Amino acid sequence: MNPSSKINNVRLKVAAANFRLFRVRRHTDMRFVFAPTFGSQAFGLFFCGFGIFIASAVVWMCLAIWTKAALEPLVVQVAFFAMLPFAIAINGFLSYFALSSGMMLLSQTVAFDKLAGTVTRRWAFKTVYMHRLHDVVTIQFLDAGWVRIQFKFGGGRGSSCKVHQFQLNLVLTTPTDSRLNVCAEPDESFVRSAARELAAFLGVHLIEHTMSDGAEGK
Repeated sequence: MNPSSKINNVRLKVAAANFRLFRVRRHTDMRFVFAPTFGSQAFGLFFCGFGIFIASAVVWMCLAIWTKAALEPLVVQVAFFAMLPFAIAINGFLSYFALSSGMMLLSQTVAFDKLAGTVTRRWAFKTVYMHRLHDVVTIQFLDAGWVRIQFKFGGGRGSSCKVHQFQLNLVLTTPTDSRLNVCAEPDESFVRSAARELAAFLGVHLIEHTMSDGAEGK
């Protein structure tokens, strides 16, 4: 692929954070691995702990309702047990969301392996994507501009902040000129340096883009 070929410079819609999520953990002749930063892992531990707390609360709640209902009249028992599935569903969802988010922050990696000939993004036991290395024809460093992060709790308005995001994207031959995000960080120097190192590791072109102010991510 000619490096002068036109590559989309619209930012990819990916999760944004106001702290770094990735670091380069291993860079050898055969493997290049992005792994979670210690800050990302700290947040992951917090979310996992919160998820375990909610799951424990569900078990305690079920036992408490079961014990209390046994001492109440039949009508009250029916009401208790009718509410139980809804309480379990809501708390179960919150527990699952917290645990899955925590595990992702703790364990997500993007590994470029020349021996296997693959680039693989995974976290815990889930493979997010896997592509052949020879499908990667260009590395894109993209100044994606300002991204708004929303913080919402309990359906309220919550708060928000803006983060200047920089993306490291892969340009693939299949599908033609499609792009795949590796990382999206607020740290320009890290993303730029990682993009240069990765391009040299893969032996492909590096192209730097700045997204126009009026463009929308997709």
